[in-house]
Amino acid sequence: MLDLLNRYITVNVIPLAESFDNGRTISTSDSFAVAESGLLGEIFKKTDENTVHTLTRSIIKISGHCGNLRNLFLVNYGMVGMLLNSLKDDQETLARAFDSLKLGRSIGALAITEESGGSNSRAFITRVSRSTAGMRLNGKKTWITLAGAADFLIVLAWIDDFLRFVYVPRNSQGVSVVGIQNPLGSRGSALARVNFDNVLIEPDYSGQGN
Repeated sequence: MLDLLNRYITVNVIPLAESFDNGRTISTSDSFAVAESGLLGEIFKKTDENTVHTLTRSIIKISGHCGNLRNLFLVNYGMVGMLLNSLKDDQETLARAFDSLKLGRSIGALAITEESGGSNSRAFITRVSRSTAGMRLNGKKTWITLAGAADFLIVLAWIDDFLRFVYVPRNSQGVSVVGIQNPLGSRGSALARVNFDNVLIEPDYSGQGN
């Protein structure tokens, strides 16, 4: 399966990428990180033309926002995909998000870091509160890879004094995404700040956390 991904990158991804970033995209060595996610069997379940097209559509979509396709594989299929794969049995919504991602129909971002504490989760202030109006997410995340191009975000937030992962569609009311300008050596990562202002969280949108 790893050889199949290496071949796909060499034959399909790198030539496609030459048109917008002179081929500085993803190397075959990056396929090892994707292999660890367990998604290769899903992505290449059928090695037919349709499978190649679905993955390529995802690459073309991200290329309009991100010059470095490495992040599409390592973050979208690796980090986000691996997390959804581990949580999808808990909630139907997360299972649908996983199916969409593995078929190249959507792009996800993992929203963890905050200005208040970097990646120190105990310093986070982003929280989901319960009320008669439902579960509401408030807070801010920053330096989120792929957030500028994502269709959905997996957000780490406090719920009832526990850290949980929460699924948030990009187009949810109260979600605003602001791209980070001139991020030096990270210009190809679609980096963005994401603000959550009283975002309604559906009951089946949360997975297990810490």
